[in-house]
Amino acid sequence: MVFARSLYVGWKGNATQPLLTFAPVRHYRVDLLNIHIFNDLDDSACGEISIHGYINEVGRRLLSGTTESFIEETYRARCDGEDIPTAGDPYNETLDSAIPGHAFDVSLVPGQPLRLYFRGIEDEGFEDDEMGSAEDI
Repeated sequence: MVFARSLYVGWKGNATQPLLTFAPVRHYRVDLLNIHIFNDLDDSACGEISIHGYINEVGRRLLSGTTESFIEETYRARCDGEDIPTAGDPYNETLDSAIPGHAFDVSLVPGQPLRLYFRGIEDEGFEDDEMGSAEDI
């Protein structure tokens, strides 16, 4: 037995009269210029830190490294007062000292807000310290 069906997918209209115009889409590029570590939350040395960023539906790790936790989260040692610039910054000595994937390209339709969310954690073995989160809509 063979079964087939055609589907029409769209905002309005039907298969014989498809929508002729589309919602105006706005494209944005959000570029993270710098991450500053005010307090690494580690009492003995530099903290093992992981930072994530989300711009609308696009999310990625902004700071991760080779130190791995039991849940396979990776962390990088960073200290109080440290600035982490974006890749390509002339003050970077190596790419390893920079923020990978610092640019977010997102598309919005009218009425859709631009949402920015960032979260940092510091590894303490079986318990993570919440460095904080920041959100703006």
